Amino acid sequence: MWRAALLSLLLVATPTTLPAPTFDLLAPQFITGSLSPMVQARLATDWEVYRTNVLEPEHAYCLTRYEIRKTVTGVAIHVQEITRAEEADATPQSISYDCGLFPAMHTHPPSDCVESEGRWFCAKGEETPTLCIPSQTDVQTALADWHRFSIVQCGPERFAFYIPRMLVTP
Repeated sequence: MWRAALLSLLLVATPTTLPAPTFDLLAPQFITGSLSPMVQARLATDWEVYRTNVLEPEHAYCLTRYEIRKTVTGVAIHVQEITRAEEADATPQSISYDCGLFPAMHTHPPSDCVESEGRWFCAKGEETPTLCIPSQTDVQTALADWHRFSIVQCGPERFAFYIPRMLVTP
């Protein structure tokens, strides 16, 4: 009970373009996600670096303008504006970033990498749907940052929208 009340309070304080939704983001729901044409074009362009540089680290973006609507089948999330996040410790397999209370998106590059003695060795991988699965670290980071939702980009036009609290086992 107290967790739901705290979450409701935080949802009201989270930046959005609309008032905080009145529905429960903790309940299991079907999530649909979309990006504005401008956001989609920028992310597709930014993704091209992964086609030529297997050592390119993950990238992170803050979702600075978005809309969440309740639908008949769940929720629809539409991202209208992004900015590049303050990134730190970026590698081909992980990234640290800060978006404050804004939801975030980060990439899962198509490279197969191993680290040895502080150096990365990578081979070009495939852009497969399994890249879109958020890792346990992804979910825990989003939970710790109180993000309402997060996105993983796994291709120039492939994205996985998820609500971190729905992926936690009670």
